[in-house]
Amino acid sequence: MAGDPLWGNVITSMQFNGTNGAGPSSMIDGKGRTFTGTGSPIISTSWGITGGSSLYLNGSSQISTPFFSGINFGTSNFEINCWVYNTLRAANPSCILDCSTDTPAVGWRFAIGTDGSVSFYSIGLGQVSTAANKVPVNTQTHLAVTRVSGTLKIWVNGVESASGTLGNFNTTGQPLCFGGAIGIYWPFYGYIDRAEIIVGDVRHTSTFTPETTPLVQYRGELIGTVTDEYGVSCSRVVRAYDRATGDLQSSTTSDPITGAYILTTQTMNQAFIIGLDDEAGAKLNAIVKDRITPV
Repeated sequence: MAGDPLWGNVITSMQFNGTNGAGPSSMIDGKGRTFTGTGSPIISTSWGITGGSSLYLNGSSQISTPFFSGINFGTSNFEINCWVYNTLRAANPSCILDCSTDTPAVGWRFAIGTDGSVSFYSIGLGQVSTAANKVPVNTQTHLAVTRVSGTLKIWVNGVESASGTLGNFNTTGQPLCFGGAIGIYWPFYGYIDRAEIIVGDVRHTSTFTPETTPLVQYRGELIGTVTDEYGVSCSRVVRAYDRATGDLQSSTTSDPITGAYILTTQTMNQAFIIGLDDEAGAKLNAIVKDRITPV
């Protein structure tokens, strides 16, 4: 399985896989960020697109991670896409993703209206909303928003459903939130799964079939086999490091029968691989492979 060619542009990648009832501590971003929650957000196995589970929000809950570089879109191209299963609508729109405040009017918000329309808001500067292809209640629906060269489009189940000019955003330092914005307002009832945010590029520019496979949360792969001093395939701890920076990319254990391993990388930079000696028996040198280019 090849890595994601846009992984370097992905700033958030959430699968929401886990044990039914698990809290925010188990909701790990593919980019390594952790989330905290308010109002008892949980992993639910009642519905899910990948892995058989999703994030469940009960209308008074949300998860958030502190502000980070990249979440201010400015004038950059970007894409947000996710699956939702909206179970109830209240008197206010249902906020899916939020990084904003109304006072001061800064940031952005992605929401489903009380009539099922989908809107993307540049707070204080404008919004783009769908008129057709509305989101039904109790129906799994794929939603995406893209902006390319100042033109923002909203996609419902892979179909372009709104388009408008939304070229800039007021700078914010707010957390990134899944679920209701501004306290008890904009409550989201239901499930969210397979969510990602991409900045500097987009995946979709024309009608598409929404992806249901797991998100690919790496850029490249290093594939090989390990043999012992007798040339026999064996199980060893294998680790990959970025050759330029020395950063650990990933670690695994080779297959005890075939000796095969797959290591993932965050970039396509050359790497060096170390296979550790077996802890039992005579002490031998570690296996080192240098100048390996990911595929």
